[in-house]
Amino acid sequence: MSMHIAIDALNLAQGGGVVVMDRIAGALERRGAKVTVVTSRTLPGKGAAQAGARLVHPRAAGILRSQIFRATKLPDLLADVGADAVLSLNYHTPTDLPQATFHMNLIPFIPWSERVRAVGALRAFAQRRAAVRAMTRSRLNLFESRYLHDRAADVAGSAEVGEVYPIGVDLPTRPPVEPVPGRLITVTSGARHKRNALGIEAFRRYRDAGRPHATLDLVGNAADIRASLPEGLRAAIETDPAIRWTGYVSPAALEEMLALSWAMLAPSALESFFMVAVEAMAAGCAVAGFDVAAMRESVGPSVPLARDGDIDGLVARLVALDDAPRRAAEVEAGRLWARTFDARSCADRIAARLIEGLS
Repeated sequence: MSMHIAIDALNLAQGGGVVVMDRIAGALERRGAKVTVVTSRTLPGKGAAQAGARLVHPRAAGILRSQIFRATKLPDLLADVGADAVLSLNYHTPTDLPQATFHMNLIPFIPWSERVRAVGALRAFAQRRAAVRAMTRSRLNLFESRYLHDRAADVAGSAEVGEVYPIGVDLPTRPPVEPVPGRLITVTSGARHKRNALGIEAFRRYRDAGRPHATLDLVGNAADIRASLPEGLRAAIETDPAIRWTGYVSPAALEEMLALSWAMLAPSALESFFMVAVEAMAAGCAVAGFDVAAMRESVGPSVPLARDGDIDGLVARLVALDDAPRRAAEVEAGRLWARTFDARSCADRIAARLIEGLS
């Protein structure tokens, strides 16, 4: 009889977390497990549904409602669907069933003041509490990066908090194309840790350094990205034709945009595994970012990274890409590096470990 694993995805919204959940659900199905996804939102991912996972939609959106639902109703729901085990994502699920947690969120493991700046006091408290409970009560804890694991170990006061399993990236499905010199891209959100103002300022200095035809594509929720910017900068770029607000795009469209881009700007401060940076490398797009969090672990040794917050260093990094042989060698090394994170292989390894650990 196949194992029935319920995935606690109550708090997931559009973004990388949904992609991770989708891939793991599909990999569990491929290994013969039955999967039920419990989510309070309509998720944009398709892999889980296509693989045959059942989606259950209780009304529990928002951090407070989801926490109350977990404590009062989720155990009964898990019994009703006939789950044998639970996979939670970042949070602890109150249940007597065998449980594993896949940790993707770095914010619970950073200092209080930084957590509050990133997500506000309520979420800063709730996320830390839920992550620590998950580490202490789950049968199996998996972390998407070594950096995240080590920050969690610092909080727990023990190195024995779990295992590292990168989630990987989707590799390109089309032949390489010639990128457009000076065309930059950033894939972002309105979250404070994305530091959109730094990326936009780096682009403007890069353009002013003798590249009048440079452009910047901002991929993500345009309203949220605008709201994250200082008022003066927002007003200054609102009518700038070189800065293009694309909104969300499909995975296929993003792959095409990355392939055509000269470089990706990645000023974010808190990524636990920089999935989109590795996706850029897979598509032949150079990455320009700061040496923070899991960035080095994500992009590997061949990518020059600027000192944290050094905008001029970021611009110098972009300018150096004008050296054609250097850029070609870096892009090829990036493609080879990205292949080690093939999404399907990574998800299959995670699914195998989950089934083993929850059986």
